[in-house]
Amino acid sequence: MILILQLVTSGVLVLAVVIVAGLGYTTYRKYSKSRTSSTIDSGPIRRLADKNRRNQALSELGAREAVIQEYTELKNIISNGHPDEETLTEREVIDRLTSNSRLLSARSMLENVYAIYERAKFGTREIGKEDFETFSENLDGVIKTLETK
Repeated sequence: MILILQLVTSGVLVLAVVIVAGLGYTTYRKYSKSRTSSTIDSGPIRRLADKNRRNQALSELGAREAVIQEYTELKNIISNGHPDEETLTEREVIDRLTSNSRLLSARSMLENVYAIYERAKFGTREIGKEDFETFSENLDGVIKTLETK
C-alpha cells in the first residue's frame, strides 16, 4: 500500500514538473518573440530614408499616393509584422508603437506623419506638395530616431 502511495506521489510530482517546464518554455518563447519583434532591420529604414526614391514617388504617383505608400512602408518597418496589428485600428497601432521607448521621443513626429496619411487615405481635401514636404520632414525625424537607437 505504501509502495502504491509512493508511486502515485512520484507520478504527480513528475507531472507537476512537466507542467511547470512547459509553462516556462511557453513564457520564454513569448518573451523571445516580443524581443525579436522590437528589433528593426536597418535595410528597409535606409530605403525609406532615400529622399530620391521618395521624390520619385511624389512625381510618379502624386502627393496623395506617395504619402500613402511611404506611410505604409514606415508602418511595416516599425510594427515588424506584429500579430496584433490586424485587430487594431491605425490610430491604435500608432499608440501601441509609440509606447515603445524607442519611438517615444518621435511620438509627435509620428503623429504628424499619421495625420497627413489619414487625410491622404480617407480625406477629400487635396494633398499638396507642402503637405508632402511636412510629411517628409516628420518622416525624416522618425527615421533619424530609429537609426540612432
